[in-house]
Amino acid sequence: MARRVSEWATAYRISAYDESTHRGILRHVMARVTTTGECMAVIVTTGKLPHEAELLALLQDVDSVYHNINNRDTNVIFGTSFRLLAGAAALSEEIAGRRFSVGPQSFLQVNAVQTAVLYGEAVRLLAPKSAETVVDAYCGVGTISLLLSAHAGRVIGIESVEPAVRDAERNAAENGCTNVSFHVGNVEDILPSLGAPIDALVVDPPRKGCDARVLQAILDSSAKRMVYVSCNPATLARDLRILADGGFRLETVQPVDMFPETCHVETVCLLSKVKEK
Repeated sequence: MARRVSEWATAYRISAYDESTHRGILRHVMARVTTTGECMAVIVTTGKLPHEAELLALLQDVDSVYHNINNRDTNVIFGTSFRLLAGAAALSEEIAGRRFSVGPQSFLQVNAVQTAVLYGEAVRLLAPKSAETVVDAYCGVGTISLLLSAHAGRVIGIESVEPAVRDAERNAAENGCTNVSFHVGNVEDILPSLGAPIDALVVDPPRKGCDARVLQAILDSSAKRMVYVSCNPATLARDLRILADGGFRLETVQPVDMFPETCHVETVCLLSKVKEK
């Protein structure tokens, strides 16, 4: 897909965006391929998409094609404006026996085989029981939430990206998971406002780790144990120190080789609350 877009840009003299001068049209090409064989392309430009018909002619075998406009002076890939140019609005991915609808803004691990291992470890270590309420913070399209739902009495997902929550709700319905609900908003705002006690929680934050307010909300919650899934050992160590100082004890650390032969590693940690504040 990237090669075809590059050929299109060369043929029609569509300039590449330069972050240092903030000039140019074509900023990014995002390609997503699922284990079911479906493909999505997202073309990111600074404004109107030139020679759209010619581009679509080169991508006619792609299952989903989006155009995104990002005209801000930032290194963030996507802007807020998405337009479906052709094909399906979302792709279908299968992880650990569950099917997930994945849109252009939805975060999903790119290594589907190891994703099943990673999330399986998270569920195994947390060991949710049928009478428990579990919170899945940073839930994305609901991957961990739906895996937890097979064991917990109730699962509550929290995610700040609204399109991802809509995907999560569809995923729950399509997989017949009736004991899962989702909230749009920041973890630090939603977690304290749930109104009902929770027994356990899972956090799977971005590389920057958990915001200090999120960690405080966790410490203030009724959760007796938690699983922290991390893609950045540095921010994981920082956050574990804060959680330990706040009354949690680190019980288990399980690395998962998500990207073989690279320096990157995912880590799954089980913590138990040993003292109240």
